[in-house]
Order: sequence, then structure tokens, then C-alpha cells
Amino acid sequence: MNKIWLKVLNVFILVSIFILIFWKVGVDSIFEVLKNINLFWLIPFVVIFVGTKMIYTLNLRLLFKAIRRRISYFGLFKYFLLMNSLALFFPSKTGELSLTLLLKKHKNFEYGEVLSVQFIDKLITFSFYGVMAVLGLLFVFDLSQDYTWILLATLLVLVSVFLGAWSNKVRRFIKKYFLRKYSKYFKRFSHSFKHVFKRRKKILVLNFFITAILLSGIFFGGLVAFRMFGAEVSIFHIAMIQSLIIMISLLPIPFSGLGLKEISGIYMYGLIGVPYAVSVNYFLFNILFKYAFGLVVYWTYRKKLEF
Repeated sequence: MNKIWLKVLNVFILVSIFILIFWKVGVDSIFEVLKNINLFWLIPFVVIFVGTKMIYTLNLRLLFKAIRRRISYFGLFKYFLLMNSLALFFPSKTGELSLTLLLKKHKNFEYGEVLSVQFIDKLITFSFYGVMAVLGLLFVFDLSQDYTWILLATLLVLVSVFLGAWSNKVRRFIKKYFLRKYSKYFKRFSHSFKHVFKRRKKILVLNFFITAILLSGIFFGGLVAFRMFGAEVSIFHIAMIQSLIIMISLLPIPFSGLGLKEISGIYMYGLIGVPYAVSVNYFLFNILFKYAFGLVVYWTYRKKLEF
């Protein structure tokens, strides 16, 4: 299916889901919450949102330094923002691959080097999410719920991906039967990946701590967003639930990203007493803000996309 039409389908399904939620929760109750929005909290939310992007950029720059690739902080920050913008308008996670194209064109980085840096960063980030999701199941929700097997399946996939990236046999098998002619785009992926884990352990540890700060900022941003809609939700609950949502969205199932995060989040926040009308506004605000921010970034740096 054409990628553009796939994204149109994505948006159509997401809009349909929100229409259904509006109908189930009640339009009047949703707009009652929206009517009482406290815009004072918008300023700290924007500051935290941009701050987390800056911290994320710092993590990537450290990993590039680990594989002896130099790039200025603000140069990488610009490409990272543009990648985030494109990721909103492309199906699945393909938009994130734009960083490889941008750094290849403007900095002559090898595709495999950029992919290895992104891969390592994702492994560390999702390891944090995985641990917090388990804590969420233990202390927030009943382990008998269906989320248990979903989380375990996702963690198994992540572990398998790491072992696959490390194993020479698995990589050769993937190159031969899956990547084939595209394997040239993964040049230096394995070398960079193993080099960081074998010889740059201090940078990995530093990345680990910075990631902890990054996620704390993301969760605090969620707390601020809820305050905007008059709800007081503990940062502990936000961390656990957001981690569960992220892990669920990683599931390799058809249309896993089409509203699954929003539906799961609204349901789980409801379990801890957050009114559905508040959760709907919370997720809708996050979606609209990200797209608005992404459009501004795209318009500002669109000339960088001229290949």
C-alpha cells in the first residue's frame, strides 16, 4: 500500500476512535473539562517539552562521540527535531529513519553508524520503560489483567532484538534472507554497536543516567498537562502507566499504533480514578500539540530536506 495512503488510513482510524470515545464518554463532559482549562500550565509544559528534546539530543551526541563521529550539539538538535517532525507524518517508525538520511547528506555519516546509535539509545530507553511497566503491573494493576502477557511478549521481543544484533550468525542470516540488497545501508552497524558496548562503557553509564533524567522530565510534563485540565495525578502513576502504554505500542501486531496508546491510556488512567473526560482531553491535547510543534519545525527547516 502506498505510504501516503497508509498514513491517511492511520489518521482516519485515529479520528474515528476519538469520535467513538467522544460519543461513549459524552461530548458535554469532555467540553466541560476543556472549558475550564488552566492555560497557566501551558508555559511550563512547553519548557519541559523542549527541554526533553534537548536532553534526548545530548544522549545521541554522546553516543556519536563514542563511535568517533563529531557533530555540534545544536546541529544535531536541529536534525533531531526535524526527524521528530517527519516521524509524525510517516507510517509506523519509518519517519525516524530520516535522521540517517539527513546525517548522511549533511555530515557524511554512514547509515549503519546512525542506525547503531539510534538502536543503542532505544535499547536503553525501552529498558527503563520495561522496568517501570513491570512496577506498574506489580503496584498499580492486578497481574491477572491481559496487560501481563502483552508486556512479557514485548520484553521478549526486545531481548531477542538485542541478542540478534550481537550474534554474528543472526546478522548474517538477516542480511542473506531479509535485507539482501539493502544490507549495504547497514555498513558499520555491527562494528559501531559492539565498539560502544565493549570499549565505551563509561559513555553507556552516562547515557543511562541522562535517560533517567529524560524520562523523569517526560513524566513531569504529563503531570503538568493533567494539572492544565484540573486533575492531580501522581508522577508515580504517570510513570507506570506511560511506560505500560509505550511497551504495549511496541507490539508487532497490525495497526498497533492506530489509537492503541490512547485507548489503553484512557482505560488505565480510569482505573486509578482519573475521569475519562479528563484523560480524553489529556491525550487529545498531547496529539494536537505534537503535530502543531512538528509543523512549525518542518516549516522552519524544510530546506534541509532537499536532497
